Amino acid sequence: MSKDNQADALSGAVRGKIDDIKNVDGRLTTLNQNINSSEGPIKQHLQSEEYITSTLEGLAGKTINESLANEDIQNLVNNLHDNLDQNIKLLPKEAADKLKFDFARAEAALKGFALPLNKGGPFDELLFMGISSEKEIFDNPISATKKALIAVSGQKNIPKEKYAEAVKNKAMEILKEDPKITKEQLEQYEKFITQGDKNQKYDATQKVFVPKVNIISQIESQALQEAANDAVQKISDRLKTNKKVGEKLNNIINSLGIEDKQIADSLLVVVTKLPSEELQEKGSKIVKDFAPLLQSDNPAIANGAKKALTELDPKYLADAGETIAENIQKASKTTLLQKVKGLFKEKGYYAQQNVDNVVSSLKVDSAEFTKYTQSSQNKAKEQPKNPEPAQSQSKEHTSKIRSNIETSGESKTQESKITLSNSKRSHVKNLSDRNTKKNVGRSGGLHP
Repeated sequence: MSKDNQADALSGAVRGKIDDIKNVDGRLTTLNQNINSSEGPIKQHLQSEEYITSTLEGLAGKTINESLANEDIQNLVNNLHDNLDQNIKLLPKEAADKLKFDFARAEAALKGFALPLNKGGPFDELLFMGISSEKEIFDNPISATKKALIAVSGQKNIPKEKYAEAVKNKAMEILKEDPKITKEQLEQYEKFITQGDKNQKYDATQKVFVPKVNIISQIESQALQEAANDAVQKISDRLKTNKKVGEKLNNIINSLGIEDKQIADSLLVVVTKLPSEELQEKGSKIVKDFAPLLQSDNPAIANGAKKALTELDPKYLADAGETIAENIQKASKTTLLQKVKGLFKEKGYYAQQNVDNVVSSLKVDSAEFTKYTQSSQNKAKEQPKNPEPAQSQSKEHTSKIRSNIETSGESKTQESKITLSNSKRSHVKNLSDRNTKKNVGRSGGLHP
């Protein structure tokens, strides 16, 4: 049968499913292009993963479940768990647990279980099955279902035909542990949870669940299968690409000894911008100088460190990080006048203002540092000889940078507004034009 004749043989409902599943890859491409590039690399990576899991939990998961064999679905689920194993290493426990739940819901949808777990939308279409209140639903059957989804997730021996039953049985096992729940309530909860089984539908007349039968032609079934197979292949390719990103992020974290997952993303914002050949040396220096600030109980210091890491040149931070860190800490101490005026402001207002002024003033030095290193690189390409004078010049420049930072840190006014004077900004102009072979390299970003 020709493609035109095949298209004519498809019902409107089946054609709609095919169009939706074919649009999945394009939708994911658009979503990834719109990820906020100013976010940390971990957050960007996990956002890309979340787009995949939410897509699978929605229409894509339903169509894939109906169209593909258990083996094909299990292969996709295996890819999901490979990524999950990498991703949870990037996060503190609470965030990792939420991620496990997100992946568990996607897996369940692929294998035929999708019970709405939040108010609104599809939840409003559920039957209460005799349960007295919405609060009781969320406190008992939905709470137990959430735990069951995580408990069952990753068990490769459960085929799609048995997955919903496995989730329901685990949820009921959890509910039976509560002695306050009556036998009648357990029966109501079981019926409520069974609504998530996409292999069954509820017969309101007979008040029983009956098998759901999808009656479509062989032509429609084949067309759906081809579209679903293509979508699964493209999603699997995305997962494999993302897995490499997750592995790279974990390798950087481990090599630099970043132990506190709460601050990892703030540090990776800057170290991942370093050339790969300089990442270990300069990245370790940045972690050493700024990790304690990010962990500070003083919000002004922690926020100031984040601002510096986001807005200043990575190499500048590595070369002058210790002095920058000292000045951020000094600036967080308010003057007596500020303490008095601070009584009429929100807590920490002037401390944060002081620190922000310090970082803003250093942006000038950072920009000149960047300009200097780029100029040196260009000259090194033109005259790649005499490396020793270049090394001496690099040290001279770094020394002047640090001197300027220290000076700017001591120039606070009574209001602690810190700015660089013209004389402090002239260090780049005073540098000689000696050649340098210092290699600033190209950015070692996460994505090719």
